[in-house]
Amino acid sequence: MKIELNADFAAWIDRESENLAGQVRDITHEFPRSTGALHPDHPVTKFGREDIIGEISVSITEPTGRLSAQFFPHQGRQLGLSGASMNEAERTVERIWSRKEFVNILSRDTVRELLLSFVGAKARELQTPSLSDRLLQIVDERVQSLSVWIPIEEVFVDGEFKFATATLSPVSKAELDAIVQDGCTGAPADGLMKLREKLHAKWAGRTIMRLNLTAEPARARELALEQAADYMTLLQIYTSAAMVLSLSSHVAPKGARPYRTDECIVFAPKFFEQKKSIAEATHQLVIDAQHCAFMNQMGLSILSKLACGPTCDYEERLLSSLLVYGRACYQLDPNDKLLQVMTAVEMFALRSDNEPIQAALADRLAFALSDDPNSRQQIAQNLRDAYAARSGRTHHGRSISDTEVVEQFLSNAWGFFLAALQGVGQFRMRLEFLDQIDGKKYGHGG
Repeated sequence: MKIELNADFAAWIDRESENLAGQVRDITHEFPRSTGALHPDHPVTKFGREDIIGEISVSITEPTGRLSAQFFPHQGRQLGLSGASMNEAERTVERIWSRKEFVNILSRDTVRELLLSFVGAKARELQTPSLSDRLLQIVDERVQSLSVWIPIEEVFVDGEFKFATATLSPVSKAELDAIVQDGCTGAPADGLMKLREKLHAKWAGRTIMRLNLTAEPARARELALEQAADYMTLLQIYTSAAMVLSLSSHVAPKGARPYRTDECIVFAPKFFEQKKSIAEATHQLVIDAQHCAFMNQMGLSILSKLACGPTCDYEERLLSSLLVYGRACYQLDPNDKLLQVMTAVEMFALRSDNEPIQAALADRLAFALSDDPNSRQQIAQNLRDAYAARSGRTHHGRSISDTEVVEQFLSNAWGFFLAALQGVGQFRMRLEFLDQIDGKKYGHGG
Protein backbone atom coordinates (compact mmCIF):
# COMPACT_ATOMS: atom_id res chain seq x y z
CA MET A 1 0.00 0.00 0.00
CA LYS A 2 1.38 3.41 -0.93
CA ILE A 3 0.56 6.65 0.86
CA GLU A 4 1.82 10.22 0.68
CA LEU A 5 2.80 12.51 3.52
CA ASN A 6 2.22 16.23 3.71
CA ALA A 7 5.60 17.89 3.03
CA ASP A 8 5.50 19.91 6.26
CA PHE A 9 4.59 16.83 8.29
CA ALA A 10 7.42 14.80 6.72
CA ALA A 11 9.88 17.62 7.43
CA TRP A 12 8.69 17.77 11.05
CA ILE A 13 9.18 13.98 11.46
CA ASP A 14 12.74 14.21 10.17
CA ARG A 15 13.55 17.28 12.23
CA GLU A 16 12.25 15.74 15.47
CA SER A 17 13.97 12.40 14.88
CA GLU A 18 17.30 14.13 14.18
CA ASN A 19 16.85 16.18 17.36
CA LEU A 20 16.29 13.03 19.40
CA ALA A 21 19.38 11.41 17.89
CA GLY A 22 21.34 14.38 19.16
CA GLN A 23 20.13 13.68 22.71
CA VAL A 24 21.62 10.17 22.89
CA ARG A 25 24.21 9.87 25.66
CA ASP A 26 26.26 7.24 27.46
CA ILE A 27 23.90 5.58 29.97
CA THR A 28 25.97 2.46 30.66
CA HIS A 29 25.47 3.04 34.40
CA GLU A 30 21.69 2.64 33.91
CA PHE A 31 21.96 -0.71 32.10
CA PRO A 32 19.73 -3.28 33.89
CA ARG A 33 21.42 -6.01 35.92
CA SER A 34 20.00 -9.36 36.99
CA THR A 35 18.41 -9.23 40.44
CA GLY A 36 18.31 -12.98 41.05
CA ALA A 37 14.91 -12.59 42.68
CA LEU A 38 13.44 -15.94 41.54
CA HIS A 39 13.06 -18.92 43.87
CA PRO A 40 15.72 -21.56 43.04
CA ASP A 41 12.99 -24.11 42.19
CA HIS A 42 11.18 -21.76 39.80
CA PRO A 43 11.28 -23.12 36.20
CA VAL A 44 13.66 -21.09 33.99
CA THR A 45 13.75 -21.21 30.19
CA LYS A 46 17.28 -20.96 28.83
CA PHE A 47 18.27 -20.00 25.30
CA GLY A 48 21.57 -19.32 23.54
CA ARG A 49 22.75 -16.80 20.96
CA GLU A 50 21.85 -19.26 18.21
CA ASP A 51 18.19 -18.88 19.24
CA ILE A 52 18.23 -15.10 18.76
CA ILE A 53 17.19 -13.68 15.40
CA GLY A 54 18.32 -10.14 14.62
CA GLU A 55 19.81 -7.52 16.90
CA ILE A 56 19.19 -7.69 20.65
CA SER A 57 17.20 -4.72 21.94
CA VAL A 58 17.47 -3.81 25.62
CA SER A 59 15.13 -1.37 27.33
CA ILE A 60 13.65 -0.60 30.74
CA THR A 61 9.88 -0.60 31.11
CA GLU A 62 8.06 0.70 34.18
CA PRO A 63 5.24 -1.31 35.85
CA THR A 64 2.76 0.97 34.07
CA GLY A 65 4.12 -0.21 30.72
CA ARG A 66 5.81 3.10 29.92
CA LEU A 67 9.24 2.79 28.32
CA SER A 68 11.73 4.69 30.50
CA ALA A 69 15.05 3.87 28.79
CA GLN A 70 16.31 2.43 25.50
CA PHE A 71 19.90 1.21 25.05
CA PHE A 72 22.08 1.10 21.92
CA PRO A 73 25.28 -0.96 22.41
CA HIS A 74 28.32 0.72 20.83
CA GLN A 75 32.02 -0.02 21.25
CA GLY A 76 31.65 -1.59 24.68
CA ARG A 77 29.35 1.16 25.98
CA GLN A 78 25.61 1.50 26.28
CA LEU A 79 24.37 4.61 24.54
CA GLY A 80 20.72 5.49 24.85
CA LEU A 81 17.77 7.68 25.77
CA SER A 82 16.32 7.95 29.26
CA GLY A 83 14.51 10.39 31.49
CA ALA A 84 13.33 13.57 29.76
CA SER A 85 14.76 12.45 26.41
CA MET A 86 12.80 9.19 26.51
CA ASN A 87 9.65 11.12 27.45
CA GLU A 88 10.19 13.37 24.44
CA ALA A 89 10.64 10.30 22.22
CA GLU A 90 7.32 8.90 23.45
CA ARG A 91 5.57 12.20 22.73
CA THR A 92 7.02 12.18 19.22
CA VAL A 93 5.82 8.59 18.70
CA GLU A 94 2.33 9.56 19.80
CA ARG A 95 2.17 12.60 17.51
CA ILE A 96 3.30 10.57 14.50
CA TRP A 97 1.14 7.54 15.20
CA SER A 98 -2.04 9.46 15.98
CA ARG A 99 -2.09 11.16 12.57
CA LYS A 100 -4.79 9.98 10.17
CA GLU A 101 -2.11 8.72 7.76
CA PHE A 102 -0.89 6.07 10.23
CA VAL A 103 -3.33 5.48 13.09
CA ASN A 104 -5.43 2.83 11.34
CA ILE A 105 -2.64 1.04 9.48
CA LEU A 106 0.46 1.02 11.75
CA SER A 107 0.70 0.13 15.43
CA ARG A 108 2.17 2.54 17.95
CA ASP A 109 4.84 -0.08 18.72
CA THR A 110 5.91 -0.13 15.06
CA VAL A 111 6.27 3.65 14.97
CA ARG A 112 8.26 3.54 18.23
CA GLU A 113 10.49 0.77 16.90
CA LEU A 114 11.22 2.73 13.71
CA LEU A 115 11.98 5.95 15.60
CA LEU A 116 14.30 4.28 18.10
CA SER A 117 15.99 2.28 15.34
CA PHE A 118 16.68 5.53 13.48
CA VAL A 119 17.98 7.23 16.64
CA GLY A 120 20.23 4.27 17.46
CA ALA A 121 21.67 4.12 13.95
CA LYS A 122 22.39 7.87 13.97
CA ALA A 123 24.01 7.67 17.40
CA ARG A 124 26.36 4.96 16.15
CA GLU A 125 27.04 6.90 12.94
CA LEU A 126 25.52 4.23 10.71
CA GLN A 127 23.91 4.93 7.34
CA THR A 128 20.13 5.03 7.61
CA PRO A 129 17.28 6.52 5.56
CA SER A 130 15.26 9.38 7.02
CA LEU A 131 12.46 8.39 9.39
CA SER A 132 9.75 9.75 7.06
CA ASP A 133 11.13 7.63 4.19
CA ARG A 134 11.38 4.59 6.45
CA LEU A 135 7.75 4.98 7.55
CA LEU A 136 6.57 5.13 3.94
CA GLN A 137 8.69 2.07 3.13
CA ILE A 138 7.16 0.07 5.99
CA VAL A 139 3.64 1.05 4.92
CA ASP A 140 4.42 -0.11 1.39
CA GLU A 141 5.92 -3.40 2.58
CA ARG A 142 3.58 -4.42 5.39
CA VAL A 143 0.13 -2.89 4.93
CA GLN A 144 -2.27 -5.20 3.13
CA SER A 145 -5.80 -6.59 3.24
CA LEU A 146 -5.97 -9.10 6.09
CA SER A 147 -8.54 -11.38 7.66
CA VAL A 148 -8.45 -11.71 11.45
CA TRP A 149 -10.26 -14.37 13.46
CA ILE A 150 -10.93 -13.84 17.17
CA PRO A 151 -12.21 -16.79 19.26
CA ILE A 152 -15.28 -15.85 21.31
CA GLU A 153 -16.10 -17.58 24.59
CA GLU A 154 -19.54 -18.83 25.65
CA VAL A 155 -21.34 -18.15 22.37
CA PHE A 156 -23.13 -20.67 20.19
CA VAL A 157 -24.11 -19.46 16.73
CA ASP A 158 -26.41 -21.44 14.51
CA GLY A 159 -24.99 -20.52 11.10
CA GLU A 160 -23.74 -16.97 10.52
CA PHE A 161 -24.51 -13.91 12.61
CA LYS A 162 -23.50 -10.53 11.18
CA PHE A 163 -22.96 -7.56 13.47
CA ALA A 164 -21.43 -4.23 12.47
CA THR A 165 -18.31 -5.07 10.40
CA ALA A 166 -17.94 -8.60 11.78
CA THR A 167 -19.38 -12.05 11.30
CA LEU A 168 -19.78 -14.60 14.10
CA SER A 169 -19.82 -18.25 13.09
CA PRO A 170 -18.17 -21.58 13.95
CA VAL A 171 -14.90 -22.45 12.22
CA SER A 172 -14.48 -25.83 10.54
CA LYS A 173 -11.44 -28.07 10.15
CA ALA A 174 -11.67 -27.58 6.39
CA GLU A 175 -11.42 -23.80 6.79
CA LEU A 176 -8.42 -24.15 9.09
CA ASP A 177 -6.71 -26.48 6.62
CA ALA A 178 -7.35 -24.03 3.79
CA ILE A 179 -5.82 -21.01 5.52
CA VAL A 180 -2.76 -23.05 6.58
CA GLN A 181 -2.29 -24.26 3.02
CA ASP A 182 -2.65 -20.75 1.63
CA GLY A 183 -0.66 -18.89 4.27
CA CYS A 184 2.22 -21.32 4.76
CA THR A 185 3.14 -22.13 1.16
CA GLY A 186 6.54 -23.79 0.96
CA ALA A 187 6.69 -24.89 4.60
CA PRO A 188 7.84 -28.47 5.36
CA ALA A 189 5.02 -31.01 5.18
CA ASP A 190 5.61 -32.39 8.69
CA GLY A 191 5.50 -28.87 10.12
CA LEU A 192 2.21 -28.17 8.34
CA MET A 193 0.73 -31.40 9.67
CA LYS A 194 1.64 -30.48 13.27
CA LEU A 195 0.23 -26.99 12.79
CA ARG A 196 -3.05 -28.38 11.44
CA GLU A 197 -3.38 -30.78 14.35
CA LYS A 198 -2.74 -27.99 16.84
CA LEU A 199 -5.28 -25.69 15.18
CA HIS A 200 -7.87 -28.46 15.00
CA ALA A 201 -7.51 -29.10 18.73
CA LYS A 202 -7.77 -25.44 19.75
CA TRP A 203 -10.02 -23.86 17.11
CA ALA A 204 -12.22 -26.36 15.27
CA GLY A 205 -15.90 -25.97 16.10
CA ARG A 206 -15.36 -22.82 18.15
CA THR A 207 -17.33 -19.64 17.54
CA ILE A 208 -15.07 -16.98 16.05
CA MET A 209 -15.49 -13.36 15.09
CA ARG A 210 -14.27 -12.74 11.54
CA LEU A 211 -13.05 -9.27 10.57
CA ASN A 212 -11.43 -7.90 7.43
CA LEU A 213 -8.97 -5.03 7.83
CA THR A 214 -6.34 -3.19 5.80
CA ALA A 215 -3.29 -2.61 7.98
CA GLU A 216 0.05 -4.10 8.93
CA PRO A 217 -0.45 -7.43 10.75
CA ALA A 218 0.39 -5.97 14.18
CA ARG A 219 -2.13 -3.13 13.80
CA ALA A 220 -4.75 -5.45 12.30
CA ARG A 221 -4.52 -7.62 15.42
CA GLU A 222 -4.91 -4.59 17.69
CA LEU A 223 -7.88 -3.20 15.77
CA ALA A 224 -9.56 -6.60 15.56
CA LEU A 225 -9.23 -7.20 19.31
CA GLU A 226 -10.54 -3.69 20.08
CA GLN A 227 -13.51 -4.13 17.76
CA ALA A 228 -14.27 -7.63 19.02
CA ALA A 229 -14.24 -6.41 22.64
CA ASP A 230 -16.54 -3.47 21.83
CA TYR A 231 -18.92 -5.51 19.67
CA MET A 232 -19.33 -8.20 22.32
CA THR A 233 -19.78 -5.51 25.00
CA LEU A 234 -22.63 -3.96 23.00
CA LEU A 235 -24.24 -7.37 22.50
CA GLN A 236 -24.48 -7.83 26.28
CA ILE A 237 -27.85 -6.11 26.07
CA TYR A 238 -29.15 -9.42 24.65
CA THR A 239 -27.63 -11.64 27.37
CA SER A 240 -29.17 -12.92 30.61
CA ALA A 241 -26.56 -11.00 32.61
CA ALA A 242 -28.31 -7.76 31.63
CA MET A 243 -31.32 -8.80 33.76
CA VAL A 244 -29.96 -11.11 36.47
CA LEU A 245 -28.05 -9.28 39.20
CA SER A 246 -25.92 -12.21 40.35
CA LEU A 247 -25.02 -13.41 36.86
CA SER A 248 -21.71 -12.28 35.40
CA SER A 249 -21.27 -12.58 31.63
CA HIS A 250 -18.27 -14.28 30.04
CA VAL A 251 -19.47 -13.77 26.48
CA ALA A 252 -16.31 -12.09 25.23
CA PRO A 253 -13.12 -12.61 23.22
CA LYS A 254 -11.23 -15.59 24.62
CA GLY A 255 -9.13 -14.70 27.65
CA ALA A 256 -10.75 -11.30 28.16
CA ARG A 257 -13.33 -12.35 30.78
CA PRO A 258 -12.27 -15.66 32.35
CA TYR A 259 -14.36 -17.50 34.90
CA ARG A 260 -13.31 -17.28 38.52
CA THR A 261 -11.84 -20.56 39.75
CA ASP A 262 -11.11 -22.16 43.10
CA GLU A 263 -7.78 -23.95 43.23
CA CYS A 264 -6.04 -25.46 46.23
CA ILE A 265 -4.09 -28.38 47.64
CA VAL A 266 -5.35 -30.05 50.84
CA PHE A 267 -3.16 -32.62 52.57
CA ALA A 268 -2.46 -34.48 55.81
CA PRO A 269 -0.68 -37.73 56.68
CA LYS A 270 -1.97 -40.38 54.23
CA PHE A 271 -4.23 -37.81 52.55
CA PHE A 272 -3.72 -35.63 49.48
CA GLU A 273 -6.27 -33.75 47.41
CA GLN A 274 -5.80 -31.23 44.62
CA LYS A 275 -8.85 -29.30 43.43
CA LYS A 276 -9.63 -26.80 40.73
CA SER A 277 -13.20 -25.80 39.83
CA ILE A 278 -15.24 -22.93 38.39
CA ALA A 279 -16.51 -20.79 41.25
CA GLU A 280 -19.55 -19.18 39.63
CA ALA A 281 -22.60 -19.95 37.52
CA THR A 282 -21.97 -20.56 33.82
CA HIS A 283 -24.16 -19.66 30.90
CA GLN A 284 -23.94 -19.31 27.15
CA LEU A 285 -25.36 -16.86 24.63
CA VAL A 286 -27.19 -19.02 22.11
CA ILE A 287 -27.82 -17.17 18.85
CA ASP A 288 -30.28 -19.46 17.11
CA ALA A 289 -33.21 -18.52 14.90
CA GLN A 290 -35.51 -17.86 17.85
CA HIS A 291 -33.09 -15.63 19.76
CA CYS A 292 -32.00 -13.90 16.58
CA ALA A 293 -35.64 -12.99 15.89
CA PHE A 294 -35.90 -11.58 19.42
CA MET A 295 -32.71 -9.55 18.95
CA ASN A 296 -33.99 -8.16 15.66
CA GLN A 297 -37.23 -7.17 17.36
CA MET A 298 -35.21 -5.42 20.08
CA GLY A 299 -33.23 -3.15 17.74
CA LEU A 300 -30.31 -5.33 16.63
CA SER A 301 -30.03 -3.70 13.21
CA ILE A 302 -29.88 -0.24 14.82
CA LEU A 303 -27.25 -1.35 17.33
CA SER A 304 -25.24 -2.95 14.53
CA LYS A 305 -25.24 0.26 12.52
CA LEU A 306 -24.34 2.29 15.60
CA ALA A 307 -21.37 -0.02 16.29
CA CYS A 308 -19.96 0.82 12.85
CA GLY A 309 -19.45 4.41 14.01
CA PRO A 310 -21.58 7.27 15.35
CA THR A 311 -22.53 10.12 13.00
CA CYS A 312 -23.86 12.76 15.44
CA ASP A 313 -23.92 13.84 19.09
CA TYR A 314 -26.92 11.60 19.87
CA GLU A 315 -25.21 8.50 18.52
CA GLU A 316 -21.86 9.30 20.13
CA ARG A 317 -23.42 9.75 23.56
CA LEU A 318 -25.61 6.66 23.18
CA LEU A 319 -22.69 4.48 22.06
CA SER A 320 -20.58 5.63 25.03
CA SER A 321 -23.41 4.87 27.46
CA LEU A 322 -24.11 1.46 25.93
CA LEU A 323 -20.44 0.48 26.25
CA VAL A 324 -20.53 1.33 29.96
CA TYR A 325 -23.85 -0.54 30.26
CA GLY A 326 -22.43 -3.60 28.48
CA ARG A 327 -19.31 -3.67 30.65
CA ALA A 328 -21.57 -3.73 33.71
CA CYS A 329 -22.76 -7.16 32.61
CA TYR A 330 -19.20 -8.47 33.08
CA GLN A 331 -19.01 -7.34 36.71
CA LEU A 332 -18.45 -10.14 39.22
CA ASP A 333 -19.78 -8.14 42.17
CA PRO A 334 -23.55 -7.40 42.08
CA ASN A 335 -22.92 -4.05 43.80
CA ASP A 336 -20.48 -3.06 41.05
CA LYS A 337 -23.00 -4.12 38.41
CA LEU A 338 -25.71 -1.92 39.90
CA LEU A 339 -23.34 1.03 40.21
CA GLN A 340 -22.18 0.73 36.61
CA VAL A 341 -25.68 0.29 35.12
CA MET A 342 -26.84 3.32 37.09
CA THR A 343 -23.84 5.27 35.79
CA ALA A 344 -24.70 4.32 32.20
CA VAL A 345 -28.28 5.54 32.65
CA GLU A 346 -27.07 8.77 34.25
CA MET A 347 -24.68 9.40 31.36
CA PHE A 348 -27.54 9.43 28.87
CA ALA A 349 -30.57 10.54 30.88
CA LEU A 350 -29.22 13.55 32.80
CA ARG A 351 -29.07 16.96 31.18
CA SER A 352 -26.17 18.11 33.35
CA ASP A 353 -24.39 17.52 36.64
CA ASN A 354 -26.59 20.17 38.23
CA GLU A 355 -29.84 18.21 37.93
CA PRO A 356 -31.25 16.39 41.00
CA ILE A 357 -30.25 12.86 40.03
CA GLN A 358 -32.99 10.76 41.64
CA ALA A 359 -35.88 13.00 40.58
CA ALA A 360 -34.65 13.47 37.02
CA LEU A 361 -33.86 9.80 36.43
CA ALA A 362 -37.09 8.60 38.05
CA ASP A 363 -39.25 10.79 35.84
CA ARG A 364 -37.34 10.18 32.62
CA LEU A 365 -37.33 6.40 32.96
CA ALA A 366 -41.02 6.45 33.86
CA PHE A 367 -42.08 8.60 30.90
CA ALA A 368 -39.73 6.85 28.46
CA LEU A 369 -41.07 3.40 29.34
CA SER A 370 -44.80 3.78 29.92
CA ASP A 371 -47.91 5.79 29.09
CA ASP A 372 -49.85 4.44 32.07
CA PRO A 373 -49.83 6.71 35.18
CA ASN A 374 -49.80 3.82 37.66
CA SER A 375 -46.98 2.08 35.83
CA ARG A 376 -45.03 5.33 35.70
CA GLN A 377 -45.37 5.72 39.46
CA GLN A 378 -44.00 2.21 39.98
CA ILE A 379 -41.05 2.79 37.64
CA ALA A 380 -40.20 6.09 39.35
CA GLN A 381 -40.41 4.54 42.82
CA ASN A 382 -38.27 1.62 41.73
CA LEU A 383 -35.58 4.01 40.52
CA ARG A 384 -35.57 5.77 43.89
CA ASP A 385 -35.34 2.45 45.73
CA ALA A 386 -32.53 1.18 43.48
CA TYR A 387 -30.71 4.48 43.85
CA ALA A 388 -30.94 4.15 47.62
CA ALA A 389 -29.38 0.68 47.35
CA ARG A 390 -26.61 2.14 45.19
CA SER A 391 -25.96 4.97 47.63
CA GLY A 392 -25.94 2.58 50.57
CA ARG A 393 -23.19 0.57 48.92
CA THR A 394 -21.20 3.60 47.75
CA HIS A 395 -21.32 5.62 50.95
CA HIS A 396 -21.84 3.06 53.70
CA GLY A 397 -20.44 -0.20 52.29
CA ARG A 398 -23.75 -2.04 52.65
CA SER A 399 -24.53 -5.08 50.51
CA ILE A 400 -27.65 -5.29 48.36
CA SER A 401 -30.46 -6.85 50.37
CA ASP A 402 -33.43 -6.47 48.00
CA THR A 403 -32.48 -8.30 44.80
CA GLU A 404 -36.03 -8.02 43.42
CA VAL A 405 -35.92 -4.21 43.49
CA VAL A 406 -32.55 -4.05 41.77
CA GLU A 407 -33.46 -6.60 39.11
CA GLN A 408 -36.61 -4.60 38.33
CA PHE A 409 -34.36 -1.59 37.88
CA LEU A 410 -32.11 -3.62 35.57
CA SER A 411 -35.20 -4.46 33.52
CA ASN A 412 -36.20 -0.79 33.40
CA ALA A 413 -32.68 0.29 32.42
CA TRP A 414 -32.74 -2.30 29.64
CA GLY A 415 -36.04 -0.92 28.37
CA PHE A 416 -34.71 2.65 28.56
CA PHE A 417 -31.74 1.86 26.34
CA LEU A 418 -33.95 0.00 23.86
CA ALA A 419 -36.11 3.14 23.70
CA ALA A 420 -32.99 5.23 23.18
CA LEU A 421 -31.94 2.97 20.30
CA GLN A 422 -35.22 3.78 18.57
CA GLY A 423 -34.12 7.43 18.60
CA VAL A 424 -31.20 6.74 16.25
CA GLY A 425 -31.98 8.55 13.02
CA GLN A 426 -34.73 10.54 14.72
CA PHE A 427 -32.55 12.79 16.91
CA ARG A 428 -29.25 14.51 16.19
CA MET A 429 -28.68 15.75 19.73
CA ARG A 430 -29.19 13.85 22.98
CA LEU A 431 -31.02 16.83 24.50
CA GLU A 432 -33.70 16.51 21.80
CA PHE A 433 -34.48 13.03 23.13
CA LEU A 434 -34.66 14.34 26.70
CA ASP A 435 -36.85 17.24 25.54
CA GLN A 436 -39.31 14.76 24.07
CA ILE A 437 -39.47 12.77 27.31
CA ASP A 438 -39.85 15.88 29.43
CA GLY A 439 -42.52 17.12 27.06
CA LYS A 440 -44.65 14.08 27.90
CA LYS A 441 -44.32 14.92 31.58
CA TYR A 442 -45.56 18.47 31.05
CA GLY A 443 -48.30 17.47 28.65
CA HIS A 444 -46.94 18.84 25.36
CA GLY A 445 -44.81 15.95 24.06
CA GLY A 446 -45.50 13.25 21.54
